[in-house]
Amino acid sequence: MPSFSPKKNILLVNPWVHDFSAYDFWMKPLGLLYVGSILRSKGARVFILDFLNGEALPEKYLEGLKPPKRRDFGRGHFYKEVITKPSALQAIPRL
Repeated sequence: MPSFSPKKNILLVNPWVHDFSAYDFWMKPLGLLYVGSILRSKGARVFILDFLNGEALPEKYLEGLKPPKRRDFGRGHFYKEVITKPSALQAIPRL
């Protein structure tokens, strides 16, 4: 693995998902955290932007999104936005 100068900044991004049944069972971007720790050990400054963690996002990214219902110990749904159904699923009604 190449070495990094201490001035090198690395941004790792965990993007949103388009999934009608995604549920947060304490999901964390474990792979990105491992990669980030390796890069940090090589001298890079590492930043992680986790779009699935709504509490860590600026308010402007959450405008128009339905807030999630959270259960005990932090489990629950993610922030939601209604999107157009794929054509293959058009015959299935939304609940």
